[in-house]
Amino acid sequence: MLPDPAVSMCRRVLGNLVLLTATLATLLLAGEVAARLALRHLTTTADFTSYLARRWRAAAVRLNRAGFRERELSAAAAPGHYRIAVVGDSFAYGQGVAEDERFSNLLERRLNAGGGHRYEVLNFGRPGAETVDEVEMLRADVLPARPDFVLLQWFVNDVEGHDKRGRPRPIPLLPFAPARYLLQRTSALYFLASSEWYRLQTRAGFFEGWGPAYAAYMRRRFADPASPDSRAAERALSELVELVQGREHPLGIVLFPDLGTDLAEGYPFAYLHDRVLELCERRGIPCLDLRPALAPHSGPQLWVNALDPHPGALAHRLAAERLLAVFGPAWQRGALGGVLGLEMVRRRRTR
Repeated sequence: MLPDPAVSMCRRVLGNLVLLTATLATLLLAGEVAARLALRHLTTTADFTSYLARRWRAAAVRLNRAGFRERELSAAAAPGHYRIAVVGDSFAYGQGVAEDERFSNLLERRLNAGGGHRYEVLNFGRPGAETVDEVEMLRADVLPARPDFVLLQWFVNDVEGHDKRGRPRPIPLLPFAPARYLLQRTSALYFLASSEWYRLQTRAGFFEGWGPAYAAYMRRRFADPASPDSRAAERALSELVELVQGREHPLGIVLFPDLGTDLAEGYPFAYLHDRVLELCERRGIPCLDLRPALAPHSGPQLWVNALDPHPGALAHRLAAERLLAVFGPAWQRGALGGVLGLEMVRRRRTR
């Protein structure tokens, strides 16, 4: 008995679908292997959730019990040591660079290289931290560590707070958020495809590109110093300053510019830097803007890699040099004062 023509047709269609699915799966698997091989020399991407960034964290990052990329902390500095606490975001954390390449580690190494006074430079950087988050970090972790000096690492997006609904966003490659989240975390091929999709939107004029679009968005929110968003940002930074100074800890601020922009001409976030510098002047806070030090090297040479404009090893080294020049004398005086204070206590106890 001959088979029903409809059944035969269904079998052929099903067989073709199985073959097509197997072919696509093979091609995607081969593409994933090729993408991972092509990107094997890259450490991270600007997106902290990407497959490459997660791979780097798994291989290169150690965290202490408090969740910071730092040694385990004692309740106070060792006798005779001057303790500097660095508070900040992914720039201080050192996304994409080795732990000993970060400006905090370079500072500790160079401060201790000369002999004499001893220094501890502790890194409390946390990726994605805004000023409002850093206030809580100070209360929960930094100030209980009894630092002799607090150094705040500031970046332009610190003013945003937690409200980022207006940030420019291109059309995603996949419409389903759970699938995007899974593939972003697990697939190098998806990262490359998604990046190319965003570039196509930029070239077609559907999306201005992250740099210009983000600068325009920030200007809409913060260009007017009297806007609600600007006032909220100033209140958050003032709260941080008052919290540190209220505990009688010396405070300094170092401003990192956006390395994905031209630092020499037409820097789009100069007005945000200027406001922090004005606050520092009003409050008597030593403040270092790294734009002049980094501008001569502006461009990808300051980045971690071509896909990640976070500060690379060169940017961290230049930052450490300027920090030593600006803050080093105050730290040396503070360390000397601490040693003299300990000596006076020792003498009183032996009388």
